[in-house]
Amino acid sequence: VKYDGIYATTYHTQQGLPGNHIMCLEEDSNGAIWMGFEGQNGFAKLDGNSITYFNKESASFGATVYDLMFDDQGKLYIGTIGRGLCTFDGTAIETYDRSYGSLSHKMLSSLHQTSDGTVCFINFGLGIGRFTGDELCYKDYQHANWIPSMIIDSKERMIAGGVTSNFFIHDGGRITKYKIDHPAQSYILDIKEDPEKGYWLATTNFGVVYFDGEQAWKYGVDEGLLSNLATTIEIDPDGQVWVGTVGGGLNVINRKSFSFKHTQHGLPGNQVYGVTTHNGQRYYATDKGLAVEDGDSIMQITEYLY
Repeated sequence: VKYDGIYATTYHTQQGLPGNHIMCLEEDSNGAIWMGFEGQNGFAKLDGNSITYFNKESASFGATVYDLMFDDQGKLYIGTIGRGLCTFDGTAIETYDRSYGSLSHKMLSSLHQTSDGTVCFINFGLGIGRFTGDELCYKDYQHANWIPSMIIDSKERMIAGGVTSNFFIHDGGRITKYKIDHPAQSYILDIKEDPEKGYWLATTNFGVVYFDGEQAWKYGVDEGLLSNLATTIEIDPDGQVWVGTVGGGLNVINRKSFSFKHTQHGLPGNQVYGVTTHNGQRYYATDKGLAVEDGDSIMQITEYLY
């Protein structure tokens, strides 16, 4: 769906897309939108209303594309399920899986680039991968290599979330492991760095956790959140923490208080999987479609699709 603030336009197979199951989106420096697809459908570029399709027939590809990222030189990095790590320079696709014979069978996601040009990513089952352009290597996260989420923080440390209430801070030379003290085990689905200090973690069983570097505080149903299954986190310029949940809609944490947005306030659905801000408007991706908030009103964009 492309929304210009007034009109929403849908693109699907009838308009030339290779499939309707889109796994990821990335915008290039010229404003074109690149899309990764499920199955053997590869990736495609939407430039205006023109669609260019890269698949196993047109570019010897053919894999599920789970994540896309442009580096600072404009090269496209492609995280796949079934083909490992790939790059596309506009002409040719190159695959990097020389170091691990089983790499092509793993899922690559959360592509990031550091200031020295190193590309970091999650390889689900092998831990965190690092690609320098010449060498591909993996870091063993103390036998906890099922990593659902990862970010690069402002100090260029890798912050990785595990599946057993663990998360890790990797400063390049040392890995420090932290475990959230809670009787339930939980996946960490999203991580955001707090502008002042610490990190916010979205978990599957006990809401969100704030970690200041030494201590952790839990914000779940017992503390006022509407659901313990948190999917995504966004921090606004005022320091408010916007939490998407399954079943509890959107929850806003303002340090000492909670506020909520759900279907009664105009959201299409109460399962919120994405929150982002663009041009002063906040967009919500839900199980029942997309919505945009401008000021105090929420408009369901899905009502205007054509």
